[in-house]
Amino acid sequence: EQLLETGGAIVKALPLLGDGPVVVMNTDAFWASQETDPVSRLIEAYDPEKMDDLLLLADRAHALGYHGAGDFLFHDDGHLTRRGETAETPWAFAGTRVTHTGLYRDLPLEPFSANKVWNTSIPKGRVHGIPLDAFWYHVGDPAARDSAEERLTRQSIHD
Repeated sequence: EQLLETGGAIVKALPLLGDGPVVVMNTDAFWASQETDPVSRLIEAYDPEKMDDLLLLADRAHALGYHGAGDFLFHDDGHLTRRGETAETPWAFAGTRVTHTGLYRDLPLEPFSANKVWNTSIPKGRVHGIPLDAFWYHVGDPAARDSAEERLTRQSIHD
């Protein structure tokens, strides 16, 4: 009856998810590649001893439909910090991550973004990222969806 956003949806699904790490994917973001398996890379790289979340990061220069200034600064050791209000960064959250359900156990069942959890985890250095090694599509609006369909159709014609 109510859209719960990325955080509230996890809270609602906790009885189904159990206690442990889970892969979370946004429905408005994807990649199209037969050469890469970023979900397996995320699962293999996730280390619950040092990470609350491990995010897949898209390079904005290899993306369609994303018009922001980027989301995170990606540090040499893989941990992420917010880009700040004035900075730009090439890295956008690609809509796929590994998180731990325990982070959501005591949160209320209401609409909220995963940013609520990240706001606690980022200052502790517990949000990390890995780069997506494929072209990224963000289709959060009809124009971006149409552009993605056009690009994918052109590619399939040339394959």
